[in-house]
Formats: sequence, C-alpha cells, structure tokens
Amino acid sequence: MNSNSENSNFIGISIPVRTLQVSYASNLLRVIQAAIRELAQSSNQTNQLLSEKPSPVLSSIITFSDEQSIIRLFFTRSDSQDDLSELTEEIGKTFLNSFREFLSGNSQSSLFGFNVPENRSQHDSSLHKRYSQVSGLLKRYPGTSLSHSGVSITFTKDGFGVY
Repeated sequence: MNSNSENSNFIGISIPVRTLQVSYASNLLRVIQAAIRELAQSSNQTNQLLSEKPSPVLSSIITFSDEQSIIRLFFTRSDSQDDLSELTEEIGKTFLNSFREFLSGNSQSSLFGFNVPENRSQHDSSLHKRYSQVSGLLKRYPGTSLSHSGVSITFTKDGFGVY
C-alpha cells in the first residue's frame, strides 16, 4: 500500500491495545474477510469488480504504537501486489454502510445484557450472521473502531457510535 494513501484507500481497524492475541487477530481478519466477500458477491457491481483477472486479494498492513494496534485492509492484484484503490473504495463504502445499517437495526440489548443479533432466529441471512460475528469481535476491546472514507464506527462494551 502506498504510504500516502488516504482513508478511502483502506478499511481501517483501530484496536486500543498494543499487544493482540494471535488467535483474536486471526479470527477477526477471517471473519471480516468472509463478511466483505459475501457482501461483495451479493452486489452485481462489486461482484463484477471481484471477478476481474488477475484476481484481486484482500491484503493487510498491521502496525503497532504504544497505545493501539492498527489494521489496514485493502485490495491488491494477486500477481503484482499493486493497489486496487477503486475496488477498495467501492467495497469499503458498501461494507461500512451495510454494516452500519445492520448495527442500527439490531442495536437493542436484551434484559439479560446480551445483544439481540447474537440470539435472533435462524431465519437471519448468512451476511447478518457474519456481521454479528464481526461486531462481537470488535466489541471485545472497548474503543475499537472500524473506519473508511471519513466514517467511523466506534464500539463500546454495550454499544457503538457512528462518527
């Protein structure tokens, strides 16, 4: 990824801890990748972008500071590692908007403190199940944020805020 990339050229995850457990990071990346892939395949426009040859791949850069871990996700060409900024912009925008709509429609907690989306009927779409997994992992560290193109969703233990 180019060092001068703007926020529209990646999907950012900021986790307010310096040290990440490998199992947590691996699970988070796997679940987000699956959610992005499923969402992209559900839209003709993004599915067409993903089916170009050579195949695009979701890549990441992980950096650490004294206070946080930052994961940047972006698409590259599988054969050259060249950035696919247009693809990242389109899918990133679609992903954040769709995920925000999911959270807004499912933000109610039960009387017992667990989130309703985690306990809904089996009639939920598989994408909603993936989003529920993503939100559960992002809530693990209160203050974690997911961002793209100036929109940020910050998670707390019991909720989220959109900025």
